[in-house]
Amino acid sequence: MLFVDREEELEALKLEYELCRKDVRCGVLVYGWRRVGKTSLVKHFLENMGGGIYINCAWLSNTKSLASKVRESIARFDETLSNIFWGRILFIDDPEHILYEALETIDSLAKKTKKAKLIVVLDEFHVFLENVAKKIARIKRENINTVKERVFWFLKDLLERKNAFWILLSSIGWEKLEELMSLRKGAKQPLLAALRRILVRPLDMRASAELAMKIREGIPLDAAKTIAEISGGIPPIVITLASSYDGSSVIRLAYRLVEKREFDDFFINIIKLISELSRRDLPAYIQVLLALARDIKSPVEISRSTGLDETAVSEILRELIKNEILTKRREKGRVLYEFRYPLMEFWLKTSEEFLHEATKEDVSSLLGISAESYIRELLAETIDKEITIWDDKLGTFLAGTAKELKLKITRIFSRKETEKALGEIKNADIIAEETNRVLIIEVKATTKPITRDTITKLAEIIRQYPTKKRKQGILIQLGTGEITPPTVAEAIKNNIIIITREGIQLIAKKINFPEP
Repeated sequence: MLFVDREEELEALKLEYELCRKDVRCGVLVYGWRRVGKTSLVKHFLENMGGGIYINCAWLSNTKSLASKVRESIARFDETLSNIFWGRILFIDDPEHILYEALETIDSLAKKTKKAKLIVVLDEFHVFLENVAKKIARIKRENINTVKERVFWFLKDLLERKNAFWILLSSIGWEKLEELMSLRKGAKQPLLAALRRILVRPLDMRASAELAMKIREGIPLDAAKTIAEISGGIPPIVITLASSYDGSSVIRLAYRLVEKREFDDFFINIIKLISELSRRDLPAYIQVLLALARDIKSPVEISRSTGLDETAVSEILRELIKNEILTKRREKGRVLYEFRYPLMEFWLKTSEEFLHEATKEDVSSLLGISAESYIRELLAETIDKEITIWDDKLGTFLAGTAKELKLKITRIFSRKETEKALGEIKNADIIAEETNRVLIIEVKATTKPITRDTITKLAEIIRQYPTKKRKQGILIQLGTGEITPPTVAEAIKNNIIIITREGIQLIAKKINFPEP
């Protein structure tokens, strides 16, 4: 494993480990930008200390997946305990119970370790906890913060038992991490106080140049320094630039690699991670970043350029600052936003086609499929199943237009049947039937605000539609455009239920269908 300039962080981990052995404190939070080398640092530490348990939580979608990883990990130390644990898990349905059981079993294994404290690493733990808390809250019909509070207090208790040395890794900025781990106003944050924080920064200029020269022997110092400057100290970018260096201009090389799409995965995954942890979706983030790359600076100008409402733009800019993608400064009365990643601005300028494809994929889940087609396919999967959505106080799922929505669809009209049923009436997108009512559905996938006019037009279609059954209008917003309060009021007035993108994602999860 190639390792450069992490002596200070390694010493901090060793010091904390020794404190844990003395039963002083047994928890560390290692955080910093994505791909700065946090995982490499911790794996290097694990290797030096003789091993432990490492679990990458970023790809775990539920607590059963975590339990499976825990089973594999503890089997290397105690196969009997692993089998007993899995035998218990098979009879547990409650995801919160499974989470506690998995972590309790690791703690039980740690108690058996005589010579040294067992080191347990949970990589990208915040992504997993956020997703799991949402699922538990939905299943138990509780507020997500109530669930998070229980989980955080449980983790605090686990750390304070001091049986294992816990290392939690996170790839988001401290401000955003603190926000995610905060609970209701005025409540104590149970977990953060139990953790020593270790910030892993990008490599400095000296270390970046040193890494470049280790990757490419004989590279001139000036070229190595230019690579260090362009890379922003991000090891994978240093490695890509240095390994591709052919003696020509480093700047030309960087441009060439961007145009060859060498950095697509790196940058798009950063944006995806941020969008997943916020209320706004990937297309909205891409639009705002593209506007910034084109030197459109103010929220008002970005709003005009993208069609996003100004509130959404301001929220996205705040999220990008919290996650340390942008910096903000004032100059002559103006607020200016700048990119922290030196290559990111150029990548955005040369990647519009790629980003538009990524946006299209995010909106429809499958490239080339329209929003209407996606909803038609989704609803077809629900036929003869009863699906219930409960809205929350924020209107996350039904935009505040109803407390709940029960669907038990028996039939969906084909496109031809829909046109025939509507006759001369202006076309709606989808018509579906239940036993005692007909659903008249309009699908939107727009970045612009949903207006009262949209609701008024749908209400007129519903009024004219000929049927003896009870009629229910539904508007689905798969895009990122704001659903304004006047729109919600108009929908309630006309008995039209609005399903948000999050509501559709919830339905998709319930039937194990690809999420938009």
